[in-house]
Amino acid sequence: MHNLIDNAVKNTADGKIEITSDVKDNELEINISDTGKGMSQSQIEYYSHVFESMETENFVFKNYGLGLHMVIQLSKKINAKISFHENTPKGTIVKIFLKLY
Repeated sequence: MHNLIDNAVKNTADGKIEITSDVKDNELEINISDTGKGMSQSQIEYYSHVFESMETENFVFKNYGLGLHMVIQLSKKINAKISFHENTPKGTIVKIFLKLY
């Protein structure tokens, strides 16, 4: 969570950062949305692919930094899901899904 919020703060000037949560079907959904400069479509696709394929592929990490790679790795360790989305009209939304037992 810290890394995701830190990224939002670093990339949002004169904007808004919002953290929300909801429980659906025995799953906690945490959304971190910002109105900052946003991730490019290629970054969103790359990180989504990293999450989906982390256990089956070896990656040559792009020059996007290691922070989100670490977040994705940790989310896998705790059996969470993470997804990245474009925020309209600008910014990024990161969704984290945690199973409630």
